[in-house]
Amino acid sequence: MALSDFPQLSFDPLLERRRMQSEMNRVFSGYTPSARDFPPIYNWLGENSVGVTSELPGVTTSDVAINLQEDVLSLEGAGRPKREQDVDWQRRERAYGTFARAV
Repeated sequence: MALSDFPQLSFDPLLERRRMQSEMNRVFSGYTPSARDFPPIYNWLGENSVGVTSELPGVTTSDVAINLQEDVLSLEGAGRPKREQDVDWQRRERAYGTFARAV
């Protein structure tokens, strides 16, 4: 049996890599880890207490609501960008908008 009797496989590794990259981009489009877990919450258990802290840079106390219902503590609010005049921003890496977490 000669090699010419076998079917030709048309496998292009670069084409396959582009296909995989396109599929990964589709799967993860719109996914931002900082949005999913914002704000970060730190909690710990004391001997007779539970502690919860969170850092909310640029968020005022009037923009945050803290609720405790049964055994669920929820933190909701909104961060707004600081309005500065005569500033031409090149990059702003702080996230703004509404957020909500429950512990």
